[in-house]
Amino acid sequence: MKATNIFSLLSMLLLIFACYVDVYEPGKSSSSYYSDSPTSSPSSSSSRDIEPQDSLHCEEHSYKVVKMRSQIWTAQNLNEIPKSGNSWCHGDFNNRCLLYGRLYDWTAAMNVCPDGWRLPTKDDFDVLSEWDADDLRYTSVWHAAFGGFRNEDGSFTGGLGTGILGDEGYWWSSTAVGDRAYYYSLAKGGPKLKRYDAKKTMGFSVRCIKR
Repeated sequence: MKATNIFSLLSMLLLIFACYVDVYEPGKSSSSYYSDSPTSSPSSSSSRDIEPQDSLHCEEHSYKVVKMRSQIWTAQNLNEIPKSGNSWCHGDFNNRCLLYGRLYDWTAAMNVCPDGWRLPTKDDFDVLSEWDADDLRYTSVWHAAFGGFRNEDGSFTGGLGTGILGDEGYWWSSTAVGDRAYYYSLAKGGPKLKRYDAKKTMGFSVRCIKR
């Protein structure tokens, strides 16, 4: 077989198996491309409802996965190139994608989750919002990364509060309301995950939930 044919075959296999799982082993850490959240453990009352899962490996990066009661979430913001729609690194600085994940418009957010995963609905997030905010910030649980957002006019901000990058996080839901869609936000010191809606051209972070 010619070398060019072998190369083409390998390329096709990489596309087919763009995301795969790595078996979870207790005590073995999954690769993480950001680490700006608290590293302490969740409360004992919450910890029994939390189970680390096999890591998810995609074309660009690997992601921690966690089971929180009945839901299975990616425990990091996505940093993958979408098939359609638009995505950005905060401030157009590539290193911020490594720290906080990419920011996506709603169209991109709807198609960027790998096979077997999807963008969470409003109902999914409403269940997640029942958790204590500190549990969502811990690296051993949901590991919130506060990546700010991109405005419609192309400007970037760290958030609606201090405006400082690293203080607030914003995540798309798949639930649309006309030309807008619900998103959820959490501040670094905030008491809970909160729901709002915004135009679909805004740029927010993405988490995926297992189908």
